Amino acid sequence: MKKYLTKEYLKRNLIMLFSVCMMGVCVQFLNLTKLGPDPCSALNYGVSAKLGMSFGTYQFLFNVVLFLIVVVQDKSLFGTGSLGNMILVGYAADFTGWVLQVTGLLPKLQENMSAGLAVGIMIPALAVFLVVAALYMNCGLGTAPYDAIPFLVHKKLEMARKKKIPFRFVRMAFDGIVTLAAFLIGGGIGIVTVLMIFLLGPAVDGVSRVVEKSGIFTE
Repeated sequence: MKKYLTKEYLKRNLIMLFSVCMMGVCVQFLNLTKLGPDPCSALNYGVSAKLGMSFGTYQFLFNVVLFLIVVVQDKSLFGTGSLGNMILVGYAADFTGWVLQVTGLLPKLQENMSAGLAVGIMIPALAVFLVVAALYMNCGLGTAPYDAIPFLVHKKLEMARKKKIPFRFVRMAFDGIVTLAAFLIGGGIGIVTVLMIFLLGPAVDGVSRVVEKSGIFTE
């Protein structure tokens, strides 16, 4: 019980909450550019559109299903970070879209979305998404069910082969399969979705090394 009352635990949770909310903001901007969001979001945007459901609500339900599958295998993968990601990413994306709509920025951006503007939005949104996604995974507070699956597969592969396997390869394979599913269901994948396949795994590895050297998490 004491570990939940420490400054370190509070700090980790604050960083996690900031990270998952920023992921949602970035997802909305990436989707706005029509260059494609991350693989998971592309799949969920496609399915939610077909069901006539908000992205945030469907993403939450999607993660609940995955949660029930993964928790049977390894409960240690879940924590407050799991809940934060499951609930906040989708709704933060919806909220960002709502803010853009009520301020009148959304229709203006959609009307004037040139290739140059799309790329200008995509580059910082993608960069921020990769950093904050990797940061939340390094908070040690559990991961979202979607992210837990490659971690679980990675762990089982290392145990089976009895040697270290770079996490990025497992993550890339998993994201590639989900991207294919998103494409088949009409999820609006784009260049960013494809880039995510190759960048998210290495980003997690890279941020992990930076976090370890920085000492941002002391316990």
